[in-house]
Amino acid sequence: MNRFSLDDATDPSAPRWQGLRLPVRLRVTAAIASLRATGTLRRADIERIGEVTERTAATDITEIRKRCPGLVRYDKNRKAYVLKASAK
Repeated sequence: MNRFSLDDATDPSAPRWQGLRLPVRLRVTAAIASLRATGTLRRADIERIGEVTERTAATDITEIRKRCPGLVRYDKNRKAYVLKASAK
């Protein structure tokens, strides 16, 4: 039984993640789960989650923003991405 909804952003097999390699899908979905749990997401969080470089983490954030429009916004004061009010 699948514990995810059909297009849950934290489900690596969701249609929105098609075309990405499995390690990337797993990393970005873990990043979104962390974002939902903590309310913020920084490049350093993805670096820690996926053991990747800062550049790769930045690319992952770009993928998240592209494939999940309306999920996050950048908060200049926190210097982090935060959930948009409509995504909570």
